[in-house]
Amino acid sequence: MTRRSTGLVLLLFAVMFALQTLKLDSDPSPFRRFGDIMDEGYYMHNARSKVLFASFMPDQFNLAYVGAPLFTGLQYLVLNAFGVSFVAARSLSMVAFWLLQIMVFLLIRRTHSTRAAVAATVALGTMHEMLFYARWATPLMLVLMWETAVLFLWTTKKGSRIAWPLLAGVALSMAFLSSFTAAHLLPSMVVFVVGDCYLRKESGARSMAAFGAGVLVVMLPFALVHIGPHLSYFRSFMTDHGRYRLQMSLAGVPAQIRSAAIAPGIFRYPSTAVLLVLALSWGFGFVRRSFTEGLLTTLRDLSTVEFFSLCMIVGTAATLALTGALTIDRRTVMLVPPAFFLAVSRLLARPRSDPRGSAAGLTGAHSSHREAHPPRRLRPGGLLLAGLMWALSAYYLNAGLTSVSALIRNSFQFDASVPCLVFSIVLGGIFAFLLVPERRGLTGEAFLVAFVVINLTLDTVWFATASRSVVECSRRVANLSHHGEKITGPLSHWLALESNAHPIWFRGRLNRASGTNGWFSRHVGSSEFLLVNALSFDNWGDEGDAPPGSRGIVESLRKRYVDLSDVKHLRRRPLLTIGLCPYPFSRVCRFTGTLYRVD
Repeated sequence: MTRRSTGLVLLLFAVMFALQTLKLDSDPSPFRRFGDIMDEGYYMHNARSKVLFASFMPDQFNLAYVGAPLFTGLQYLVLNAFGVSFVAARSLSMVAFWLLQIMVFLLIRRTHSTRAAVAATVALGTMHEMLFYARWATPLMLVLMWETAVLFLWTTKKGSRIAWPLLAGVALSMAFLSSFTAAHLLPSMVVFVVGDCYLRKESGARSMAAFGAGVLVVMLPFALVHIGPHLSYFRSFMTDHGRYRLQMSLAGVPAQIRSAAIAPGIFRYPSTAVLLVLALSWGFGFVRRSFTEGLLTTLRDLSTVEFFSLCMIVGTAATLALTGALTIDRRTVMLVPPAFFLAVSRLLARPRSDPRGSAAGLTGAHSSHREAHPPRRLRPGGLLLAGLMWALSAYYLNAGLTSVSALIRNSFQFDASVPCLVFSIVLGGIFAFLLVPERRGLTGEAFLVAFVVINLTLDTVWFATASRSVVECSRRVANLSHHGEKITGPLSHWLALESNAHPIWFRGRLNRASGTNGWFSRHVGSSEFLLVNALSFDNWGDEGDAPPGSRGIVESLRKRYVDLSDVKHLRRRPLLTIGLCPYPFSRVCRFTGTLYRVD
């Protein structure tokens, strides 16, 4: 890179980073799965408690302290330095997203070009679904950053067979310490390292040993310093949060796979649906070549980035299926970075005999029997593949547009399902025509334009209309409470974030037969506290207005919170009506309720 091009790239990154932090304390995206958004309060609880109450665990709720120790420690440093607020809480995830983008830029520049790296980074940086999690105070983006760092460090050889694999192992440990849910990545990482060393022979036994040493050099001290003294908490955490996962049987895996095919987790949103189509197209090319040239030959010809991505998608998807999490957005987002790399590989593909072709992966110049220019007519195999891609593209694009259709219906009382279906069929046909192996041409440009336009549209809707109703409600709670006052209820941890109130985990049941309130007296420990009343989901109009797949969630939440909504034997004084309706153009109000003072 010349000095001028370096300056332009830095300027582009600076502008993009600045835009990504606009209204960082605003309400979540209207396309966001509403069942996730309260998790910010839960994951911030222990770090916030350390700042405000001088203890990571002032109560029995230790989800973040036990399950996300690195995230909790870093968040404590941030909150201690900048104060407890939504902006400070979300800044760590945003910084992790920035580092992820920088690594993506460097990885793609290694195998392709600076121009391709810039285009890919802009596409990733404007990706609406990734901004979901970058502007969300949970450990997830930190896990994605460390996941990408493993690949970045492993592929940074520079003559050293030990240092960089060692650091890659450290990065994997950091992902696990950021959140124990990163355990879903462990089988994939083992397959990747062993396969790269022995099957593909890209690395050797020394690299594999260094990688393992990097894992142990972090995990052993952590086990001695943190797990040992708090073994009872970890045992309780694994029992309470892992029991039902461990009880999943193999019989449930086919149902998980069928459900994922219908509603594929994070890939059921607009731009991730496009990403899924591209990754599937890459997969078709991989399978096709595996049949013609052999699986081992095809695996050896993959670039390290492609092999890593393939291992991550197959291995992590299998692990998610075994734990019953293959359809959960915040779990399947771990598949987005590897799917993005495969999509980039597919878009930058050239005929392998083309002297301009990349030397990496399926696009590399490994054989000379391929034609340098595509034929004018599609061959029968290409027509069959185009038909299959048309069907899959239309299906997943329509699934991605379902959230758009629901938002339009709720906002303007207009049913957009038919126009979205027609658009999906037409766009799916165009994509299929561009993606068949016999076609090259404008594939990359067409997809890049479509991808960026979709994301910029969604981002504009979000940033231009987002209000700050959650922050405003949280500050009103602060005005109605004193330092350390207990607050409980479904929204308590979230709404208490910009106050000095002490939120208490809301799960528990009242002994209605005797009329006693043992749960509150034991856990709240006060004769006076604040209570956030039950959620009301009539904000979706009727259940037909609820997002796809959410009707069961709505009903389960109603049943779960009934104990808090019917505290008849306690005297309650209403203090504040809570209505989190973040978008002025929409009648959708995600949460409604009342804040009471309970005597």
